[in-house]
Amino acid sequence: MKILTLLLFSSLFLGAAEPVLSERGELIYEEAFTEEFSSFWKSSKGKWQISDGRLVGQEPEGHNHAVHLSYIPEIEGNVIIELEMLIKTHEAQAGIMFHPGKSITSLKGHLGRATISGKLFRIQRDKSRAVKKEKFNKTPAEKWFQLTLEMVDDTVIAYLNDKEYTIKHEDFKKAYKKKFMLIAEKTVEYKNLRIFKAVPKQP
Repeated sequence: MKILTLLLFSSLFLGAAEPVLSERGELIYEEAFTEEFSSFWKSSKGKWQISDGRLVGQEPEGHNHAVHLSYIPEIEGNVIIELEMLIKTHEAQAGIMFHPGKSITSLKGHLGRATISGKLFRIQRDKSRAVKKEKFNKTPAEKWFQLTLEMVDDTVIAYLNDKEYTIKHEDFKKAYKKKFMLIAEKTVEYKNLRIFKAVPKQP
């Protein structure tokens, strides 16, 4: 029984990077995109649909601006988010955008984002110098990327296909409650979304 449990646990995180600042705690939410949308999701623009275990997001033709699918519950404290994402063309953009919770009145606008496009991967605190990015030699279209975001206090670490990108900003710690949304510029896909409580490792 122990061996079976270990195998099941290993398969659950196959391909996901291991966090360095924390450990995976309670599983807050898991979405395999095999059924209809749950009440946890809200879309104001764009076309979002579930197909064969994938979430497909499409920007309306002529819109020329990324659309968003919001995860409605606010997440409190440190968190780990894992998912896989794919862009269909070099003009597309996929990723996660963060907002402070509604009770965090000292912070306005977007808190940060981690996105992949036909040109680069970028993680940033919006409107600040806290930015890490990597340019691609070839367009990553039609290739699945495994993204793990570890958010602990003032630090956000993104693990993208075994590469690590770290940024720090005091606003991350101020926003002890956060909301997030998935981005779709042109056509993108997502799968295997998991959200965990992040339990900081002891020094």
